[in-house]
Amino acid sequence: MKQILAAWLVVGTLSVPVAVAAKKLESDGNGREQEVPLDDWIDVGVLGADGAPLWIEKKRIARGENTFTAAVAGKPARAGIDPLNKLIDRRPKDNTVAVEMP
Repeated sequence: MKQILAAWLVVGTLSVPVAVAAKKLESDGNGREQEVPLDDWIDVGVLGADGAPLWIEKKRIARGENTFTAAVAGKPARAGIDPLNKLIDRRPKDNTVAVEMP
């Protein structure tokens, strides 16, 4: 994921652009992975410093880069795809990145 820079919309509300890149892999019985088509509804979200969601929505995600914008009332700390780690993922720490404040 790329750097995320929040911007003020109005007093107390921030606009947070969330750009995610995704692909879907499937493993056979021997652990060999191969890429399969991705066209799934996956949570995209913005988390506060305590890890609580400030904004989460299911979005239709296709392979490659997808961009969304969230309006949040609290101070965002991290944003990304599957922020609550509901999906099986070998590297869940790369699902979100830090949000930089203006």
